[in-house]
Amino acid sequence: MKVPSTKKILILGASGQLGSDLQSQLSSHKSRITFVRKSKWGKEFTNSKNRHFVSIDLLKISQIKLNSLVSDADIIFHLAANTNVQVKSKNERNFLIDQIDLLKKILVLLINKKTKLIFSSSCSVYGLKHNKTINDQSISDPHTSYDLLKTCSDQIIDYYKKIYDVDCCSLRFSNIYGPDTLLHNSKNRRILNKFIEQMKKNQRVAVVENGKFYRNYLHVTDAVRMLICLSKQKQFNQSIYIGCSTQNIFFIDAVKLLAQKYEHKFKKSVVIDRNFPSTFVTDARSFKLAPSKIFLQGFKYKYNIETGFANLI
Repeated sequence: MKVPSTKKILILGASGQLGSDLQSQLSSHKSRITFVRKSKWGKEFTNSKNRHFVSIDLLKISQIKLNSLVSDADIIFHLAANTNVQVKSKNERNFLIDQIDLLKKILVLLINKKTKLIFSSSCSVYGLKHNKTINDQSISDPHTSYDLLKTCSDQIIDYYKKIYDVDCCSLRFSNIYGPDTLLHNSKNRRILNKFIEQMKKNQRVAVVENGKFYRNYLHVTDAVRMLICLSKQKQFNQSIYIGCSTQNIFFIDAVKLLAQKYEHKFKKSVVIDRNFPSTFVTDARSFKLAPSKIFLQGFKYKYNIETGFANLI
């Protein structure tokens, strides 16, 4: 799955979980791609005719430099974000305003231009528990700083799409998982990867409460393929899409499957402890998700939960 080779692509947040995999999937692509991250790039990342690696703090970028980055792009993947789930109340304003202001500045620069922008959002915005399956029309119900940030960002994108006709959209992802071949440990927020580390270290894991709350897991490779799929659209027909798998599963069943795959590969038994005390209000959040129509027609998942967990192990 490829974007047109004539396109100029800008990836903001190129070293995160999505950015790292997107970088890998586009490694042989002929488009001119600019990869942006806050920290310095290693020596193995060298600029060339079609690859440009930029190290800059987007929250502190000057208007001139931002103009230079954005004005030359045909497609922008906005994957950059502070991934703190809940910040202290005294810091919450800056957490929200700084990142929302960056998005707003970018969208203003895209008015009257043909540039596409895809913003990476999260299905965590839907709250804690739902009886019905969540779809594109479901209403946000944020419970953390991170959820609030994503909800506000999605609303701003919807506003600029409707009022200024900017070709932009948000892709709300479910729980993304996958091997960490390119992802630095400090950026690893994937709970399944952490569980595997616990299996290696202690041969046991602990599950909050009874683990009977629904989760939807999406392999990072398919998440990136969804980003690329959207980028190929002539125009976004909606401002918010849901990027998830077609499988909703109890968390305890996901952990059992992960343990099964681990035991099969390493020939070591894993103990699953239940009734671990909850730390955050979102620890036992539960809801089923339905992917947007575009991912049910003409899009083929590379991984289901069985093959994906095996790949993860």
